[in-house]
Amino acid sequence: HFHVSGTILFSKWLGDQIGQALATGALADVDDPRWEPGAVVLEPDFTAMLGLSAERFQDFQQVRDGFALLPSDAVVLNPSPVALDRVFLQTSLGLLLEWQEETPPGDWQSAFDLMVLFDRMRYPVELDLAASEQGTLAEWRRSAEPTLLDGLGIDYVLCRVELAGSETAHCPAAITDHPGYRRVAEWDYAPLYEQYVLYRVGE
Repeated sequence: HFHVSGTILFSKWLGDQIGQALATGALADVDDPRWEPGAVVLEPDFTAMLGLSAERFQDFQQVRDGFALLPSDAVVLNPSPVALDRVFLQTSLGLLLEWQEETPPGDWQSAFDLMVLFDRMRYPVELDLAASEQGTLAEWRRSAEPTLLDGLGIDYVLCRVELAGSETAHCPAAITDHPGYRRVAEWDYAPLYEQYVLYRVGE
């Protein structure tokens, strides 16, 4: 799935070049500069709509505007040490769903919820924590004690789970069965063969 966006970009570029070559009689000239992509940076239009069709993007906007899975002022921590780009996460999922032959309505709703959460979540580097607060977060990584997150004003934790057996710990292992957290929802994230699990801090 990593290759989908690159394939789309190259196909668009190649189609444009063939059209120009036909118009100017350069189709048989392998030395014509049209066949050299050079260092042009292509900005795909589909990233503006997160890989979705115009109709599906409108559906996503409606879900985003009426999002009720958590309060609008809730702070959602994604404690992953690897801060993946939000647009990359959203667009990869949008492209995958659009390219599938059939996507059930419930899958669209679930995917849109996750895409909204990708907007809402905050990585540790985005929380503007003081040095002492960074120490508190480090202690939470060791203990999974929910009161530590309460003290930092964090209401939810969005845990990334790599299903391919990576040794990277994105969340403390103890959070899974800790009585101080309530499991709210979970999603399969097929583009990277992962899962995301949302926990409410506190009962």
